[in-house]
Amino acid sequence: MKLKIILLVMLLGSTDAFAQTIPASQHTASIYAYKKPRDLAQEWVKLNDIKGQWLVLIDETFETSTQNATTEELVTINSIKNDLKAVDIEQEMVIVYQHTYTSQELELLINFYKTPEGQSILKKNQHLSEKLKDIQIKHIQQLMKKYDATT
Repeated sequence: MKLKIILLVMLLGSTDAFAQTIPASQHTASIYAYKKPRDLAQEWVKLNDIKGQWLVLIDETFETSTQNATTEELVTINSIKNDLKAVDIEQEMVIVYQHTYTSQELELLINFYKTPEGQSILKKNQHLSEKLKDIQIKHIQQLMKKYDATT
């Protein structure tokens, strides 16, 4: 994440129009003075579609467990899924982001990710997260087979 911020600062620093319009110290004061850290964290959560990612994760997590489940197990699985879907994950993540990033960092992230380049990176990051999950599942399945064979 620090790399993204450094790249963003480099990007903003290389923009002549931006650099000539407002000196950095004045710009920083003018941007961050009006937004509360919680508001910035909420905006970041919305921009990242945390709720949508949470719902997909829940469905994917329980997808394989429903394939051979009994009716009773399906009822339990669906109850768990519904309880998880009722979690206000956005507000929980707002707190996490508030404690992880400064207001300045959140503002920079939000401004960058609203650009076409930032939107492209967000989509690619989601794709990379999906690939990471696929790799994890592959290795877990291999290990499960390995340990099933030894028991």
